[in-house]
Amino acid sequence: MDGRLKAKVKALTRELAREEQARLHAAGTMVELEELACEIGDEFTSQLMSLEMANRCDEAAEAVTCECPDCGNCCGQGDGKSRRLAGLRGEVKYHEPVFHCPACRRSFFPGSRPGGPLGPGDGDAEVVAENGLGGGQPKQL
Repeated sequence: MDGRLKAKVKALTRELAREEQARLHAAGTMVELEELACEIGDEFTSQLMSLEMANRCDEAAEAVTCECPDCGNCCGQGDGKSRRLAGLRGEVKYHEPVFHCPACRRSFFPGSRPGGPLGPGDGDAEVVAENGLGGGQPKQL
């Protein structure tokens, strides 16, 4: 982590510690204090991940059409889907755009295409499995 980011995290941590002083002080043991700190860290991570996923999906949703990853046809956007994934540090929530290919009769998220907004392997689990990429796919809730 670079120095600038460390300084930002330190400032946010001090602010949060002031706001949560009562809870931090009430943690009697080192284990209780660490559990509280992990709970706060996990919530921060979950919200940061959700925010970034939402930003990437918003970027992908700006496209009116998208090329089908199977046949290459130009496909229109359908209704998006709300997603909840279990990440390493908590739940990640976002709304992803969905495109539909009438020729292949399949729906897909633009992230399943190489170079898509989420990169290869983050959109379509079947495509990831077929390509032998991934393996550690987030669990869908």
